Amino acid sequence: MVTWHADGFRLELFDTTPVAPVAVHDRPTVAYRFWDLSAGAWRSRPVFEAVDWHPSILHAIDGVESVRGLLGFLSLCPGDVEADYFASYTPRQLAWRDARAEDLTWWACEPSEAGEPCLVLDYDAMGLPIGRTRYAVVPHDGLGPGAGFPEPPTTHGGTAEAVTSLKAAERVFRRWLACSGNDHPRAPGYAAAWAEIYRADDWDGISYGDPVWRLTCSGPRGGITREAH
Repeated sequence: MVTWHADGFRLELFDTTPVAPVAVHDRPTVAYRFWDLSAGAWRSRPVFEAVDWHPSILHAIDGVESVRGLLGFLSLCPGDVEADYFASYTPRQLAWRDARAEDLTWWACEPSEAGEPCLVLDYDAMGLPIGRTRYAVVPHDGLGPGAGFPEPPTTHGGTAEAVTSLKAAERVFRRWLACSGNDHPRAPGYAAAWAEIYRADDWDGISYGDPVWRLTCSGPRGGITREAH
């Protein structure tokens, strides 16, 4: 339904199908996934994922107040609620709570005065895929006027091929070199073709951010060189 993201946090809300007729005054149930994309320790899968959020009937289920209310629950810390509230938390969620929940609390607060955060919701964003880290392979022939804007990954409806390992990224790059005719030595003064490897899940509709690896090839008999950014 809607996605909110800021400061490396990302919250996705999904509509659910009621299993029984819903009365007019019943609270709807909303599914959600909460990601922390700010550091490698949290990127691989959502920190929280459930189908148990019941926003107030006074607010739109995909509106700012509903999102802010859910952020408030996700950012709860010891002292905010009874200790047994966290009994169902996994060790990973407890570690995240202790390291990052306080930073999320800022976004759960209402903007009662100038300078406090106002939530901006994205109703067109696609949900991030669940599972292993995916890498988007974005090749460049080195002959154009510039690198240009990278294509969205296939996981988000784009054309940049997404893979789940750097070895697979090398195979994709080698295949692209052959298919595009860039698998031959360049004349002196011309740079070799290269590919930049991004985390596909970092795609926000505009860019990936900084690449994590760069692949280059020295020719048809040369190997693929991998350089970390």
